[in-house]
Amino acid sequence: MPIYCYTDDHRYAVEGDLDAAVVPCRHVQLGTAHRLKLAASASKAARAALVQEGKVQAQFRHPHIEAVTDVVDVEGRSGLILEGGEMCSLADVLGDPSRDIAALAGGLLAGVAYLHEQGWVHRNLRPQSLLVFQGTVAKLANFSSAKPIGADGRARLTRGTPGYLAPERLAFEAVDPREDVFSVGVLLYELVCGRRPFDGKDPVQVRRKQAGELTDPRHWVSDLRIAWQRAMVGALQVDPMRRWRDGGEFWRVWLGC
Repeated sequence: MPIYCYTDDHRYAVEGDLDAAVVPCRHVQLGTAHRLKLAASASKAARAALVQEGKVQAQFRHPHIEAVTDVVDVEGRSGLILEGGEMCSLADVLGDPSRDIAALAGGLLAGVAYLHEQGWVHRNLRPQSLLVFQGTVAKLANFSSAKPIGADGRARLTRGTPGYLAPERLAFEAVDPREDVFSVGVLLYELVCGRRPFDGKDPVQVRRKQAGELTDPRHWVSDLRIAWQRAMVGALQVDPMRRWRDGGEFWRVWLGC
């Protein structure tokens, strides 16, 4: 691939246009392939936010969480060095009839369960925040909204995508794993059934849908596994106290344990 520029320390060759948020790059000496995630701008605030995101994500070592291995500067902007490989976002495979639902769902649940065990909540799980490696390996990415369990839930409240956010996010409650459980429930419902359980163009429409009755996933997939149906319905309870308490419990129910 052509080289567009180098990181300021000349350790990585950038192989993509810096106008993109994430571009391929390569370690100059080792020749290993990576990806470079750039700060939104060269401002002090944008640089600090990206480095903080990297610090959070880099502490996790799990096959279903995207690895952050380094931080660099490129033409005045901070950048995170991410693992390389053949990948796309979950959004790119949702409509693919050949998608491996069991593998993708299992990876997503394994990653979220591990994250909750470590005392963190992602808080922005959506198709664009999930990577798919080699067609079947799901990995959590984009930790810009992640916070420790029990932290103040008001900060960065507006981050997230309507339809995937848990209803209680609007109530300024302390950060809780059940937020992610709801989001994963939406993702799995969409992955399995081909549509979101509570769809809408804006938060108001989504809230109206959430106030109604959930359409049982077996309405769309008649031969759906009972364990999967039970797991999704339990995750999509509007009342967080009726939801699975964390990713670990959700995963165990999904597996039929």
